[in-house]
Parts: sequence; structure tokens; C-alpha cells
Amino acid sequence: MPVVALILSTLAFWLIYWFIRMGGLDHIHSIFARRREDARRVQARDRERTGALRAVDDPREAATVLMLLMARVGGDPTREHTSPSSGSSGWRSASIETSLNG
Repeated sequence: MPVVALILSTLAFWLIYWFIRMGGLDHIHSIFARRREDARRVQARDRERTGALRAVDDPREAATVLMLLMARVGGDPTREHTSPSSGSSGWRSASIETSLNG
């Protein structure tokens, strides 16, 4: 039993020595600072991702922004995606033209 107490007290002594003399406290502080920085970074990314939706008051504009953000999942929209007349009249514009012409 005294041998176990001697080993445990030696380990405790070296642990305290490591904290005080060998920069153990600095190491612990850097770990906590890194965790705080990671949490702040996650919150900033979350705010950045939803910033466009929070900035819009009109529900129609919010729906447009939401559709553009959903389209961005597959990559940023190209000029053909966002232009009102994309060169080729798709089936929607052809059906609108026929319904307008009667």
C-alpha cells in the first residue's frame, strides 16, 4: 500500500510541476481559447448563411432569395440561370405566349 501511495504522490507532484513550470496552464488556456474561437466561427458562419434572409422584409423578395439560395446548392447560378430572357424560349415562355395570343 505505501508503494501505491508513493507512486500516486509522485504522479501528482509531476502533474503540478508540469502545470506550474512547464507551461501546462498555457496549454490549457490555448485549448479553451481554441474552443471559444471555434464556437464564435460557427456562429459567424450561421449568421452569414442566413443574413440574406434576415435582411429582406418583403415576403416576395424573401422567396426569391430563398430560391436563389436553394439553386446555389448545386453551385453558383450562371448568367443563363438569372437572366429573364435566357436565349432559348423554354416550354413555359412558349405556353405563356400561346395563351396570350389566344
